[in-house]
Amino acid sequence: QPLRGSVSVIDARGREVGNMFGLADILAMMKEGGGGMAANVHRTGPLAPGRYRVTASGPDGRQISKPINLKNRPERKVTLRFKD
Repeated sequence: QPLRGSVSVIDARGREVGNMFGLADILAMMKEGGGGMAANVHRTGPLAPGRYRVTASGPDGRQISKPINLKNRPERKVTLRFKD
């Protein structure tokens, strides 16, 4: 089941980059009324090639994270699931 929570994307230098959007992204979100995203999808980017850590925090304080490497792929899908 989808949960309410937050998602952060941290680069190799420890900087939050998950909430960075370009003007074209913002205009597209406004045009589509919320970005055309399902409530359980968080889109970030585009990001420069490099290493990142994606972390999801649940409403109960639980966290799960995964490292990702954007080396040869401009886009990467990451699924984070909390275990019961």
